[in-house]
Amino acid sequence: MVDKNIYIVQGEISVVVAAIKRNSRWSTHTPLDEEQDPLLGSFSHLKETLNNIKDLSDVEPNVFLRPFLEVVRSEDTTGPITGLALTSVNKFLSYGLIDANHEGSAEGIENMADAVTHARFVGTDPASDEAVLMKILQVLRTLLLTPVGAHLTNESVCEIMQSCFRICFEMRLSELLRKSAEHTLVDMVQLLFSRLPQFKEEAKSYVGTNMKKLKMRAGGMSESSKWKKQKRSPRPPRHMVRSPSGQMDPGQEVERAQSASVESIPEVLEDRDLLADQSDSASVHDMDYVNPRGVRFTQSTQKEGAALIPYGLPCLRELFRFLISLTNPHDRHNSDVMMHMGLQLLNVALEAAHIAPYQSLLCLVKDELCRHLTQLLSVDRMNLYAASIRVCFLLFESMREHLKFQLEMYLKKLMDIITSENPKMPYEMKEMALEAIVQLWRIPSFVTELYINYDSDFYCSNLFEDLTKLLSKNAFPVSGQLYTTHLLSLEALLTVIDSTEAHCQAKVLNSAAQQDQSESTTAGKSAPSSNGQNAVVSDTRTACPPTSGHLMAEKMRLGRQDQEETDTEKKSLKKPHRFTSCLPDSQELLEIKNKKKLLITGTEQFNQKPKKGIQILQEKGLLSSPMDNNEVAQWLRENPRLDKKMIGEFISDRRNTDLLDSFVNTFTFQGLRIDEALRLYLEAFRLPGEAPVIHRLLETFTDNWQVSQLNDSAEI
Repeated sequence: MVDKNIYIVQGEISVVVAAIKRNSRWSTHTPLDEEQDPLLGSFSHLKETLNNIKDLSDVEPNVFLRPFLEVVRSEDTTGPITGLALTSVNKFLSYGLIDANHEGSAEGIENMADAVTHARFVGTDPASDEAVLMKILQVLRTLLLTPVGAHLTNESVCEIMQSCFRICFEMRLSELLRKSAEHTLVDMVQLLFSRLPQFKEEAKSYVGTNMKKLKMRAGGMSESSKWKKQKRSPRPPRHMVRSPSGQMDPGQEVERAQSASVESIPEVLEDRDLLADQSDSASVHDMDYVNPRGVRFTQSTQKEGAALIPYGLPCLRELFRFLISLTNPHDRHNSDVMMHMGLQLLNVALEAAHIAPYQSLLCLVKDELCRHLTQLLSVDRMNLYAASIRVCFLLFESMREHLKFQLEMYLKKLMDIITSENPKMPYEMKEMALEAIVQLWRIPSFVTELYINYDSDFYCSNLFEDLTKLLSKNAFPVSGQLYTTHLLSLEALLTVIDSTEAHCQAKVLNSAAQQDQSESTTAGKSAPSSNGQNAVVSDTRTACPPTSGHLMAEKMRLGRQDQEETDTEKKSLKKPHRFTSCLPDSQELLEIKNKKKLLITGTEQFNQKPKKGIQILQEKGLLSSPMDNNEVAQWLRENPRLDKKMIGEFISDRRNTDLLDSFVNTFTFQGLRIDEALRLYLEAFRLPGEAPVIHRLLETFTDNWQVSQLNDSAEI
């Protein structure tokens, strides 16, 4: 019995061949010319092959895909013919004609991705051209989302995403087509990042090699080059299009071709002669593409004979980097549409995957993404502002143990927005900022984390105290009129009270359960605790915050962990240096708060007169007396509130030579070039203006750097 799939392929062959023959180019050809034509000849050979087999799996996918892909790649086919070939390819994918387990499937889908992302067709009219672009989006979506899409390489996935971005950001296309591209990108990003747990982090050397191939960067071209490109007049194409009157009208063809989106991928060919001239010097596919909005894409092609390795973390990392670059509000090439699209896709990525375990992605989040999000909170466009707050919540809900400084800056920014007296600040922005704070406070143990990691940290802001004062002030109307902001502030305060009550009740119940369990053990009974997994330790100090200083909700909710899990955490987690135990008691927290106030006072005095500030801290017992140079040097490095100008003047004083040596010793210069080490050194203070002082500072630095290099050489 013949495989039904063979009949499906044969039916698609008939449809495409019939369309080719109906085209004006083929209408006058004789049967001999048809046999010699490469496109029709490839379909003829495929027919013969299919007639000699009983099952489609007897041939490689490339065999029955090749004729259709040749039509997609051909420069001589019109849009409707290319669209029919794309419809056939999409049907093969949807019907599962390409077996993911077949040994030739990887090569087949790789060729398919290359053909569709580099599709070429002669433009006719804008509506017909956009219909073809819509079909290309459909094929790319189906290709990536079907099981065989897992065999795509990193390069192919990046090219697929590039093609969709080009259509999405081409403002001359219809809104329907651009919105379709947006929805396609959302589905693709969701799939790619949902597969993230299946990928592993590569070695740094291997990462660098892959990143060179997968550049999908945002950048613009100069106005002069853009002007020249727009001013170039296309040569009239060789073929003609009939006018409604039936006459051949070359002028109409030029006008129609110009109205088509030439710079969208796939390329719509306006001028085959011009294209031939370009192909003599360089391949069109190897050229960088810059769309009218300034998004530049560097294309790469798969080398023949190279092993086809399925895509993994490299293409996701490059996609993630590109999405972050789209959110940069200070890049003049990023329009509001592009920034909003970047935020929307980042939101999908963060909802679909947990980014924190992947260091290469986490580095992008810590630096570029958080910086762009903070800057976007200052824009006056409500859609960008709302999208930024949403992405921020997803980041800090799941990764705040890695983003301590970033969370502090984010909350400060929200407080500035809420308390802003600027009359141009919309009420809705203040309302959304309050909603963002309330949403964060609803996260279990978030308020406790704020107090432990910020208010009880010597060098951080008192976030819990400042936020509580802000919410208390906003909770009750002064003018007598009640607004939504008043209700939101009150809701946030009630959230803290409710969580405190729940914690106290859980502690009482757990203590009673433990007492019952201990009595049962004393009586010689081996029955398990009545609460099962809800049995906990009564001493809350057995919970240890992570080494980064953050107290994660999972670590705080001891009521949901058994004793064995708690003991494991005690062994694996370290306590911060400022605590005597993993989780300090109330008395120790009060002592830390008092020390913090004294440190702030001493810091303010140091910023006016360094010697007096050191003296005050010595009198309060926070610094040793007589002065310990190593201790003071470490304090100068750790305290972010110190004026860098005063630090430079203090350590460069001739009377503090030993302190300067200790200060330089706090740096780790191993493995750094001299320019990198010098940059790290000069970031810690501001150079004084006198030449002898600068010489002393740099001479001490040079001696220390040379010693570090000698140590590196000795280790090697």
